[in-house]
Amino acid sequence: NDPRAKTAALISLARLNHKPAIPHILPLAADMDPVIAHTAVKSLVALRAIKSSLSAITQTTALSRAAHRVLRELHDPQTVSGLIALIARTSDPVVRKPMLTTLIRLYHREKYWTGGWWGTRPDTTGPYYTREKWDQSDKIESNLRFIMANTDSQSLQHILRQLQRHRVNLPGTTDLLLATAAKNPSFRNTAAEILAQQRNIPDKAVPLLESIAISSRTPSQKRQAAFAALRRVKGKKGTDAAHRVALALVKSAVSSFEARLALLSYLTDRGHARSIDRFIKLCNSTNTTERELAYAVLMAIANNKRNRQASTRAAAEITTAWKSDSNRTSLLRAAGHVGARAYADKVRTGLKSASPATSSAAEYAAQYLGIPTGKSKGKLIATLKYEKVLAEVLKIKGDPRLGARLFVKQTCSNCHTTKPSELLKGPYLGGIAARYSRSELTESILKPNAIVAQGFTSYYFTMNDNTQHVGFVVSEAGDQINIRTITGQPVSLKKSGIKKRGKLPTSIMPPGLAHTLTTSELASLLAFLESLKSK
Repeated sequence: NDPRAKTAALISLARLNHKPAIPHILPLAADMDPVIAHTAVKSLVALRAIKSSLSAITQTTALSRAAHRVLRELHDPQTVSGLIALIARTSDPVVRKPMLTTLIRLYHREKYWTGGWWGTRPDTTGPYYTREKWDQSDKIESNLRFIMANTDSQSLQHILRQLQRHRVNLPGTTDLLLATAAKNPSFRNTAAEILAQQRNIPDKAVPLLESIAISSRTPSQKRQAAFAALRRVKGKKGTDAAHRVALALVKSAVSSFEARLALLSYLTDRGHARSIDRFIKLCNSTNTTERELAYAVLMAIANNKRNRQASTRAAAEITTAWKSDSNRTSLLRAAGHVGARAYADKVRTGLKSASPATSSAAEYAAQYLGIPTGKSKGKLIATLKYEKVLAEVLKIKGDPRLGARLFVKQTCSNCHTTKPSELLKGPYLGGIAARYSRSELTESILKPNAIVAQGFTSYYFTMNDNTQHVGFVVSEAGDQINIRTITGQPVSLKKSGIKKRGKLPTSIMPPGLAHTLTTSELASLLAFLESLKSK
């Protein structure tokens, strides 16, 4: 009954390659003690317990789940053949689905480690760090194709989910995914989620993604995930569809956190600089929503000093637009959409306007630029000493709902995620209050260089063509590094194209992001962070 003795015995039996012990070890793989269960699984893998594990997966018990864990690590022709045979004669979907999942898991195996892959931010999407096909991959593929062509709708949907989850890209599955979504409306949202995780999204997926992104019946988070996927579709079809969704968001006066974040991400996309002529042309549109969107994009381009030519053109266009009173409302709302602090004086002037439309637009912009409207009280943090700010925010409870809006307005959302379902950018903030006190969070916001979160040190990369990138490493795989820049933009770098990389001494998070807030607003931002759950 001593768990330490059991663990030691399991390890010893595996090292001795004592196969007669397999029937006695297998039940321990489902032990309530996670250490014993894990050790038993590893011992069974070492003992190549294929036959016993295959026999155990024909039922729905804790033992069958443990046996699947063993089989998923046994890349052996006998494992593959046994699974295919069991799937063919199993009709119970509850038993059959885990078998299909295990077969899909075995399509890849871990590539042999050469000693040069690991980094501080490894790619943890799994199930393999750097995957590769093996001699049974083609057999698995041919059988999966046969199963998909001859199975029921629910099993097909399960297979499609698992193929994406395990990053198995079989030619033709996207067509099958879209056809399944067309036949089964309940599968549409899932299909969009699967598409969103693909590296390359074909333009044939545009109608599905656009319909979900603009549907008021779809939950906000799923709508914005579809919008994000739509923006990654290369070519005119995807670009036009993303533009239509953005227009719908602008017109609907976005209020949800997810929608505001999605719109901001679209408007500040640095790729728009390559299409600047399109947005300049839209500034002359008779549609006020189109003008508002175009102005917002141009303001974001004007703020991007790295592309000086596009920045200068965009700034000139905005300057010209301000000269016409008919553009004022659209320009003010556009400044609010992208948090364009360069036009803060214009917003302050608009707040004093006798025109209800102008003053209303100015109030909208003011709330996202941290400009007092007469409704908020308190001095700006930029005018106070750090010790004074800290003392104040420790006394003020704060409003987490206001904090959620400030989280987007202050561009925190560009580099931080708050939900486990979101693609990791910078430091994950779910459950942050369980790890840091309010005073520590305040220091991290106001003094970002004081302590840099582990794994989020800033790096510079010089490429073979002498272009440079600066950011923190989001994930690092065998052949690719994904970084996020100071503007929150994701960039993928091929390792073979990197000439030099180095570490920067300071945080990528710039100081002063909270300077336009009052202590009461900072307390609300902290209250929002404290409300975030870890899961």
